Amino acid sequence: MNKTRLLLVMIFALVASFAVSVTQTQAAEAPKITSISPQQITADQEFVYAVQVSSTYNADELTFSLSNQPDGMMISDKGVIAWNATTAGEYRVAVGVTAPDDGFTAQPFRFTVVPGSLYDLVISPNDKPTQLANGASALFTPQGKDQDGNTVALSRVTWSTSGDIGTINQTGQFTATRSAVGKVTARVGNVEKSVGVIVTGSSTAAVSPSTRGQVLGESIDEASNTENPEVLATTATTDETTSTTSDTSTTSACSNWQPWIIFTILIAYAAALAGYLLYVKRRPFDLWWIFPILLTIVGLIIYSRFICEGTYQWWPWVLLGAGIALTFGYFPKTSNTEPKP
Repeated sequence: MNKTRLLLVMIFALVASFAVSVTQTQAAEAPKITSISPQQITADQEFVYAVQVSSTYNADELTFSLSNQPDGMMISDKGVIAWNATTAGEYRVAVGVTAPDDGFTAQPFRFTVVPGSLYDLVISPNDKPTQLANGASALFTPQGKDQDGNTVALSRVTWSTSGDIGTINQTGQFTATRSAVGKVTARVGNVEKSVGVIVTGSSTAAVSPSTRGQVLGESIDEASNTENPEVLATTATTDETTSTTSDTSTTSACSNWQPWIIFTILIAYAAALAGYLLYVKRRPFDLWWIFPILLTIVGLIIYSRFICEGTYQWWPWVLLGAGIALTFGYFPKTSNTEPKP
């Protein structure tokens, strides 16, 4: 009987030892990541990836970490990765899981952020405004942008002009045909963008009124030239004249000032006039009105000589209005004030 009990005790100890060994072996196994990350999202969307792990440990015993992640990407204690995507491109990230016994597993993954929907158009050149001599050409190029400034591929772009300044075809090639101020406009779906254009110089070639300001694939003049050899010869001569005249016009073309220069001149004019009237208020004399008139004339000469025709048309009225307002504001006091000793 004692031998039987001893045998049973030995068998039980052997089984218990094996069970402990198996348990320890299982506990030593590193956790395994079984989930797959998203492959692609759109800019302005939130990237969310809930990491799933196979492990003998409880979920709250595991520690999650990230490496090589973009700015702002975070992972929670539960293994949920979150990030607000704004910049298009391909990203490579690694998520790691650490067990209490220092068992570690990492999963590298990559995903792509593609641009969002078309939000804006950027047209170049865009010199605010673009200046061209009459008869000259310029190629306008559009670029699509989403709400975060990522470049969006464009499909069909519709071009048009306004202001009776010239014609533009569907490749964005603009030809100036009349000295005027207008706009070149690009449209893709419901998104539209315009840039200003100033055409200067004398007209060098007649253009049919029906072709002005229209969206053109092929102009009427080009279509008619292919049917009439005499017109082709005349057009060749006209093109040579246009090229020569265009070069001359480009040299003598008006160079418009930037708006900040205009405002600086107006501020300087008002400051000079106000300072002068303050002086006259203290020491009045009979011919005090000569300086305001001369100062205003100088301002109008600057406008007529250095600002392109058809632009900044509000400028003379602001100049005259400021001069009249300041003069009337100081004149009654000036005329009734005795000179100070």
